[in-house]
Order: sequence, then C-alpha cells, then structure tokens
Amino acid sequence: MSDDDSSGNFGRPAYTLTDAERTYLQTGDTGSYRESVLDEKIEEKTKRLGQRINNLLRDVELLRPDQRDAWRDPWLDFLGRDPPSPAPEYSRRGEVTDITAKEASDDALWRAYTYGRREDHWRETSAASEVGGDLARLAHQLTIYPWQEGDEVKPELKDDIHVELVWGFIRTLLVDTRIAGTAMREGREERMDALMSELVERHEAGYERDRDFFDEREQRKKRTRKWGKVESEMQNRIEEILHEEGILTCNLGGDTTDNPRAIMVDRVLGLIFSELVDSEYGPISAGLRDDFRAEYGPVEEVDIGDIVTRERVLDAVEQNRLLLEGELKAIYREDRDFLEDTIVRDLDPVAVLEEVHEQPAPSSVEIASTLDTRKALVTEACNKLSGETEFASPGWSGEHVVTGSPSGWELTPYGHLLVPGLIGVKSTTDRSRPELLDEAAAQLDIEEHAFTR
Repeated sequence: MSDDDSSGNFGRPAYTLTDAERTYLQTGDTGSYRESVLDEKIEEKTKRLGQRINNLLRDVELLRPDQRDAWRDPWLDFLGRDPPSPAPEYSRRGEVTDITAKEASDDALWRAYTYGRREDHWRETSAASEVGGDLARLAHQLTIYPWQEGDEVKPELKDDIHVELVWGFIRTLLVDTRIAGTAMREGREERMDALMSELVERHEAGYERDRDFFDEREQRKKRTRKWGKVESEMQNRIEEILHEEGILTCNLGGDTTDNPRAIMVDRVLGLIFSELVDSEYGPISAGLRDDFRAEYGPVEEVDIGDIVTRERVLDAVEQNRLLLEGELKAIYREDRDFLEDTIVRDLDPVAVLEEVHEQPAPSSVEIASTLDTRKALVTEACNKLSGETEFASPGWSGEHVVTGSPSGWELTPYGHLLVPGLIGVKSTTDRSRPELLDEAAAQLDIEEHAFTR
C-alpha cells in the first residue's frame, strides 16, 4: 500500500497520515487535493487515534522479548541507529545514540542507555531518557482534552492530569511489570524511595546546571553589550580623525548606494584590529573581534585612546591605499555593471573572464573548449576586453582587463581588481592588495590619490 493510499489494507482502517496530509498540516499547502477532502480525511484519522494506539499497545504487549533476534534490531533502530521514517522532528534519540553499525555491540547499547553528557548537548541524557520524552509528548497530546478545549485552557486540570500520567508510568514500571504476587513483598518501598531520591537528585543537579548556564549566558550578553559600546566609541573616534583629514567620504563600497562613511570607518577599524592581534587582514568579523577582545580584554580595562590613535588611523589609510581603492572602485563599479549586461555575439564576456581568472594563461582554444563555443568568439571578446577593439554599446571605461593574444590571455592588474568581485571569488594573484592597487593605478595613470599629513 502506498503512503498516499487512504483506504484500509484488507479491510483494516488506514491510521497513518499520508504525505499530502502531513504537508497540509505543516504548511497549509493542499497540493492537488481540495482542502475539504484533506480536512475530512484528517478528521477521520484523528477519531481513530484511540483505536490506533490501543492496537499498538496490544501488539507490543504480545511481542516476546525472549525472541532476541526479532526484538533487537527494531529496538536499536527506534533508539536512534536507523530511526524509522518519518521520525518525529522533535526527537533527539538519534543524536544521543552512538550506535551506528548494524551489528551493534552490547557495549554500544549499554552506552546508549547510560545517563550522562553527550557531545553537542549541554544537558545529560540517554537514549532511554529521550524515548521517555517522546512518550511524554505523545501522552501530553493525547490528554489535551479535557484540560484544553478550543481556546479555553484549565491549568489546574492540566497539572492534575500530568501528575496522574507520571504516577501511572512510575507505578507500572516499578510494580505492574513485576511477577504477579511478588511486587508488594519484594522491595516495593525501597524501589520507590530509590527512584524518588534519584529523580530529586537529577532535578536539583539540572536546576543548578540550568542556573549556571543562564547566568553565564546573561554575563556573555552583558560583555557583548559593553564591547559593542566600546567598538562604537572607537568608530566615532576614527570618524573624527578621518573628518579632520578630509578623507571620510571615500567610497570603498561595492555600490553607489552603500554608506561610504560607515564602510570607510569599519575598514580602518578592521585594519587596526588586524595590526594589533597580528592577523591577516579581513573584513570585520566575529573571529577578528574575538581575537582582539581576548588579547585586549577585559572590556573594562580597554583604553580607546591607546587603541585608536591618529597615527594608526592614518597608517591604515595610507599603507593600505584606501583612497586609491576608492578611486579605482568608482571606475570598476561602472565596468562591472556594464559587463553584467553585455553579450558579445551570444558569448558572455564574464564567463570568459572567469576562465582567464581560473586558468594559467589559457588560450582562446582552451577557453572555447571549456565554454563549448567557437575560438573566434572567445578571441573577439578578449580583444574587446584588452582594448584592441571597442564594445558596440557605450558605457565601458576602455580600461584593459586582459592582455595577451589568442595563444594565451592573462588578467591585467586592473583585471585582478575587477574580476574576482564580478564572479564572486577571491583573487588568485600572489601580490598584496596595496601592491595590486599601485599597479592598477599605474596602468590607469592615476597619480593623485594620497593625502598629505
């Protein structure tokens, strides 16, 4: 019977929700079904839940645990080795069980049952505990009525029902599953006392752990807020210095709509952080912030005046050619937009540039083979990109992006600045950023880009 077959099998009623019904309940998507049809089928299956669970309980009760081979694999799968599909989305059984092999050892099964800390979980647990949690969620759903009916909730009745559920669970495990006639006289009180002591101990330990966890989380939030305030004051100081030098509005962004002031300030702050922690420069990131805070914390002892000095700010601007970068970006922003909207006789020049960027001096033949096009088209595109010929439509700066001949094409310094951002990758050149900026400036005859201290 397929999953979407809502009819019974051999006259038995269908209990399980179909894929379409589950999707409808989760997302509201009716697919190819009418909403009224889905609602009707779901209501029918809801009414059968009691019968379905009674049948399951009866079937499990009749199974013979002494048939080890038949019992073992399904139970291991249920604990989390190979969870049945669809598994409950909330269940963590598979995450706390390290049973991975089909021929799982008794030691692996014992570890799954052992209560303790698991990797990636801050609370102690076990596979058996998670099974208990799944059963508790099931019982909670099944007993929503009568403590909740529609929008009306009766908290006192809910608590009473939950107490009864827990008591029935404990009583059955400790008493009713024992051999008849022996439960009363063979340590019932001792077992109950031991269980209650263990539950209280776990509850108290969990309370302490939860309290420590949330206290530490609150402390981290406070430290983060303090560091944020310190960083904001650093940014204000950088902005003051840049404003005094008349270099604040240099646009280092990728678009004319970007905020040049904020981008320039963040770039300088990142360069200062990188210098102080001896890190390779990258944009301001969580990792760079963490390195700086670890080396210069605690936050209460940070002296902003010692960190953000005029000399450091101006060194960051001058040594990293930030003003030059701003001038060059103004040019290659326009060229980038032009190339993204340009086609050379059915050939995308951006695809050609990607091959030139990724391969060492590829020929027109090699590029054509990769792009499944003609050599002549590749050569025509590269001639336009190298300035040998002009693009048909206006808007191109005329700057050379590639150099070479049909036997081999390479990016120019300006191309090394333009292309990585155009195709969304890191530059493959081994030159430093300041060196590349200087070479691109020489190629484009840009001279006046520095400020005078």
